Amino acid sequence: MIERLKKGVLEVYGSELQYTKDCKILAHEVFEKTGEMLSTTTIRRLFGFLKSSSSPSKFTLNVLSRYIGHNSWDEFTQLEDSVEVKVTEVHERWDSLHKRSLQLSEYTYNLIREQSGIPFEAVIEREFAEKRIDSFLESDQMAMSFVAPGGFGKSSMLGKWFQRNWVEATREDIPLFLNADFLINFLNNDFKLDRWIQDQLGYANENILNYFLENPEKCKGKIIIILDALDEITYDIIKLERLFLQISAFIANHKNSDKIKLIITSRNSTWEKFACPLINDKNFQKDIWFGLNMEYVSNDKTNMHPLNEEEIQKVLGATIKQDVNSDFIWEELSFSLKQTISYPYFLELFVKLYNPHSVNNLNEGIDLINDFLKKKIYYSRFSDEKLDILMGILKIQDFGKAGNAVKKNELKRLFPVHLKSAGNYFYAYEEMLSYGILTEVMMDNRFGSYTKYVQISHQFLFELLVVKQLIENNEGIDFNLFQKIEKEFSGFEYKNRLIGLLYCFAYREEAKEALIPFFELDDSTLEDRFLMEMVGRSFRNLNGFGKELLSIYAQNDRACSFMFEKFVDTNWLMSSYRVVVEEFMKNNQRKGTAITCAGILLHASIYSMNQHDAGKYYNFLQNNEPDTNCSAYSIAVRLSGMMLYNLYFSGESNDINLTKLFYYREMAYSSTNEYLLNGDGEFELVVCNALLQLKAFNKILMLVDDAEKLYATHVEGVVSGNYLALQCYKLYAQLSLGMDVDEEKVQILKFSKTELSPARGFVIRIVYNSFMADYCFAKGNSKDAEYHLDKAIEISEFAHYDLCSAGLLEKMAMFYSEWGEEKKEAICMGERNLLMEKSSNLITTEGIVV
Repeated sequence: MIERLKKGVLEVYGSELQYTKDCKILAHEVFEKTGEMLSTTTIRRLFGFLKSSSSPSKFTLNVLSRYIGHNSWDEFTQLEDSVEVKVTEVHERWDSLHKRSLQLSEYTYNLIREQSGIPFEAVIEREFAEKRIDSFLESDQMAMSFVAPGGFGKSSMLGKWFQRNWVEATREDIPLFLNADFLINFLNNDFKLDRWIQDQLGYANENILNYFLENPEKCKGKIIIILDALDEITYDIIKLERLFLQISAFIANHKNSDKIKLIITSRNSTWEKFACPLINDKNFQKDIWFGLNMEYVSNDKTNMHPLNEEEIQKVLGATIKQDVNSDFIWEELSFSLKQTISYPYFLELFVKLYNPHSVNNLNEGIDLINDFLKKKIYYSRFSDEKLDILMGILKIQDFGKAGNAVKKNELKRLFPVHLKSAGNYFYAYEEMLSYGILTEVMMDNRFGSYTKYVQISHQFLFELLVVKQLIENNEGIDFNLFQKIEKEFSGFEYKNRLIGLLYCFAYREEAKEALIPFFELDDSTLEDRFLMEMVGRSFRNLNGFGKELLSIYAQNDRACSFMFEKFVDTNWLMSSYRVVVEEFMKNNQRKGTAITCAGILLHASIYSMNQHDAGKYYNFLQNNEPDTNCSAYSIAVRLSGMMLYNLYFSGESNDINLTKLFYYREMAYSSTNEYLLNGDGEFELVVCNALLQLKAFNKILMLVDDAEKLYATHVEGVVSGNYLALQCYKLYAQLSLGMDVDEEKVQILKFSKTELSPARGFVIRIVYNSFMADYCFAKGNSKDAEYHLDKAIEISEFAHYDLCSAGLLEKMAMFYSEWGEEKKEAICMGERNLLMEKSSNLITTEGIVV
């Protein structure tokens, strides 16, 4: 009843109480109308500005009753009681309100489904976000927010959560899932959020929502109000400020109810401008918001994580891989592209643009960013102004050489991005902020005050814009531009990424004269793994231009050195990239190159169970002993390939090769300090794969233990991807020997698996997942064991490593047999036998089960 009195007081007063001064004004109005004085403290205590465990006095209740037109508190309660019977008869029907709210919510839900860039069934449920919502609903707090740039999947996440709870299930809680588009015509001077919600429900005259809020014992569940995409309706600062003030008032009015919950989504710039000032240390509302003390994903208040590997794989599995003609796996993608599509908007673009015949262009993310620029910059409203602002930022920061952010004041000197009245630059700037293209950051300065900085949010977008502008300034691509970037960006960590992107552009434009002298660049540039991975990927889809360029590179010793002796792309050996290797073997006379190429092709022939080709490359390697002029990789790939050939095809003993193992390792590192040049463990990484299949587990432990000591001596305090991969082999050997496996190291390996990049070959990813399957199997975790073995088989099948696939299927059958799943066991063995029919010449299949 007191809540009804408070509501009546606010109706007479004509406004919500926002600040302490409002309480003072109300106290003055009560005195003028009734002639009786209530203190500001009493008003503040009654309306929740001050915490109080006591009920208001009868005097206070009488005065406020007279303020709203009654003679006394007793008269007010009698009149309200007489109305309650009628109200109860009409509004106690929770099911009626539930039905109406679902109708409204389903409209918003369907709108989100229709706007999804991919089939909504393929949109991933964000488990971390749904768990956060569940925790919030069980908490004492009333409000929570999801803050992230535009296109980050906030609406889709809420849509999937609504689908799970009210479309696919029947939850008694009442959802009011409302899109902010409904608000646009109501944000005038007299806008009241409570009244607007009532209007949406269609119960404006009956006030059914407030009835349940004031009678929580009548509620069958919670009333969950979801206001989605608040800041996508307008860039009008006054309207947005009014909206957030009303949200604040709504929270103040209902903060004591445990039946109402408010969820909002907002973009970063809007949240910082309008919500943060209302939620601070001195404001009582800070304790009402859930999760404000959580660790933010970034310094711009984003509290949603990008998509992780498992989430992306699920989306790709439900979209691209549903096409029977699509041969695609996550491991195929470059590191830069993986980072790009962790942003949901770019993932949707990737799905829409994917074409297996032009995957290389997508693989570096260039086409994705180009399409993004078309939609959000070039062909959007205020496109000229947006381009001016972006180019202005690049100019001020000297293409990143003067830092990755610029002072906003410097940008304001070029364009009036802060003045709504000065034209379209304000709106262009606000749109780019809203969509997360730009980010504002407030930082301390040396004068004891603060400076606002602006930066291009997405690093890959920034780098692509830099390269495009450099090409434009240079009036095209030539080798001088490569040299210019190498010189002018020397010392900047993104220099090699710029050169890699420029190489991709040059290859696509068939800029032959610019690419022929490419390997004249400095060693410090060409030794970058990211750059050489991009160069290697260019040749995956060979056209006439690519074949011509390849024949030129094949006769270039430096090209051979970097493309094969230092960085080798072995992932597409069963397709067009085999031509690249054969071309280098045929046209280059260097012994190291020939051994490397033959070793790579021998491995490919063994994995595809092609004994004829395997015998040809084996004989070549047997007649060509390595020397100290060969690289560690060259020596290792020869030794490893010959041991595998003996195991599977010749039946000859590997005792001599195992005896000479450490001799070859000494040769690999005797002439140059390749631990520093190639990354520690390059030799061991290749050889351990063969040792694993030979079941020479003790040799693996000896080899890796030595490598760890060498590693600690040469590169103390740094962890390389090769080193992590060697830990995988070491743990696998320990598990196979029945030794205790350090669970902490398994977890480190698990969390560091992104270091096992495709550039190191699909084999290590297969080995990693095979090890994890065995580890989980030994722990009795059948679900994870099956998952990892499925992943290993998927990679193996994509790479067309039939030998590996057969062994993994045999292992899967062994698992199913142990679990008593005879039907699945039979299916696995059937698939395994079909693969084995391709070769009747294998001496043994025992090693491939590893």
